Amino acid sequence: MTTAIRKPDSAQTSATSKPDEHRAPQWLPGRSANPGGRPKKLRVLEDMAREHTVGAMRAIVAALDDDDVRVRLEAAGMILDRGWGKARQVVSGDPENPIRIEALLANVSGEELAALLAKQREELAALVAERAALPEGEVEGGER
Repeated sequence: MTTAIRKPDSAQTSATSKPDEHRAPQWLPGRSANPGGRPKKLRVLEDMAREHTVGAMRAIVAALDDDDVRVRLEAAGMILDRGWGKARQVVSGDPENPIRIEALLANVSGEELAALLAKQREELAALVAERAALPEGEVEGGER
């Protein structure tokens, strides 16, 4: 079997570029580093785990009645995570060095971008309304 790796053009190499042995491989179009897909063993393990889902969930529910409060809390958290999803994680940064998120929108049409922005505006308006409806003492940080 031959590996279809494209060598960089001479125009791509320079005195500051990495030597070829340290460069990440560039695959030819239509080729894959893993042409066989995921190993079959993983699929077998996933299938086995899924066969035991009901029993595992029953064990977690039964742990809610355990004498140890730590076991009960862990079981409750597992049930909530599986039923409702994990709680959102707040991402914050240093005010002097704010977090910067960039998205490549080159392949997004104007209509798609307008729809994305409208959805974000709706979500932001809902969050602002939700926060405004909170009693004074329940606002994080004590400010509005």
